Amino acid sequence: MSSGLVYTPTTDATAGATRFHARSVSGLPPAAAAFLRHAIRDDTAVPDRIHLRMHGHIKLGGLVAFTAEQSIDVARRFRWQASIAGGLIRGHDSYDDGRGETRFHLAGGLPLINGSGPHVARSAAGRLLGEYCAWMPWALLPTAGTHWHDAAADHAIGHVPVDGTFMRVDIGIEPAGSVRDITYLRWGHPGRGPYRWVAFGMRPEAERTFDGLTIVSAGRVGWWYGTSRWRRGEFFRFTIDDLRPCSWE
Repeated sequence: MSSGLVYTPTTDATAGATRFHARSVSGLPPAAAAFLRHAIRDDTAVPDRIHLRMHGHIKLGGLVAFTAEQSIDVARRFRWQASIAGGLIRGHDSYDDGRGETRFHLAGGLPLINGSGPHVARSAAGRLLGEYCAWMPWALLPTAGTHWHDAAADHAIGHVPVDGTFMRVDIGIEPAGSVRDITYLRWGHPGRGPYRWVAFGMRPEAERTFDGLTIVSAGRVGWWYGTSRWRRGEFFRFTIDDLRPCSWE
């Protein structure tokens, strides 16, 4: 995986793209169908890759402001390029072809975080899962291999293929189809303990529609979601400023 991977926004990235038709999910369980129909307007072209601009706060001891750009691909890869604390810290997280990487440095170039290997990759795959649910739900269509069933009238359970295995996600669905929360197990070591599967989740706070694609546009993310430890585990608050299709260079 190249750490120089970049995505370039383009005006013609949806040319020849697959178009979503609401009838294509009519056979899915009701909550899953409601989620996908709400997220993707009928007859909308769904891009293979998107480019996001965002800002928010990330926990580094306390909450610190960041700005970032991220690109996500239906081919199970992403790259998040961030500037934290006004540029004092810069770097990226990425996932591509089953490999994960996190590299951050201080403004003067001094390395701060330099992570890779199987633990980082497994954790990054879990991050990708949650971000598909929030920001690229068309990557979860049955045609992409996801199997859906409903746990209740307001919960859609997806089994999503990621690098040779299926990851399970529980999406709480509001009556109109918007996302109430996203919950799953993610590989990690919060609190610097040993790596293990830990409850993880996202709590949306707003949504926004970009050219027929409705995504979670603001929310909170963290470990131990749904437990008494969530307040301590929450580490990321975001607002999406822009979403565009993009091409890959």
